Amino acid sequence: MFARQSIHAAITRAFAAANLPSESWTVLLKFPYTGLTIYGESLSAMVGLSVVSMIKGDHLLEGRALTGTITERGSIGAVGGLQLKILAAYEHHFQRVLVPSEYDVRDGDWRTPFLMHVSPVGTVDEAYFGLTGHHLAALP
Repeated sequence: MFARQSIHAAITRAFAAANLPSESWTVLLKFPYTGLTIYGESLSAMVGLSVVSMIKGDHLLEGRALTGTITERGSIGAVGGLQLKILAAYEHHFQRVLVPSEYDVRDGDWRTPFLMHVSPVGTVDEAYFGLTGHHLAALP
């Protein structure tokens, strides 16, 4: 239930950051792995920004992943277990992982696998740009 609430909040906040009306969309998410339960909020920013990219027609760049939340202030919020998430992305052949610029101090120091790029992002726009190569909202 916590993951569902986090995803809902992330989608709503991503829509707000992109100046999109959230009340005009219905999003149905189906997890492709039966019998596996998802806990926590680490995937919420990735889901929220993926939904926005589909609506805007911006494709996600191949080999990119994001971990983190979207805070009420429009920043990418810290999550725990960064080393494990980076290793999981590496094992699934991702080349770049976007991580919150502020990380959970309980994670301590972590190492980056060979040929893996880890990019800290602070704002929703930075994360969206890292995932798509486009800015979230059109600049004036």
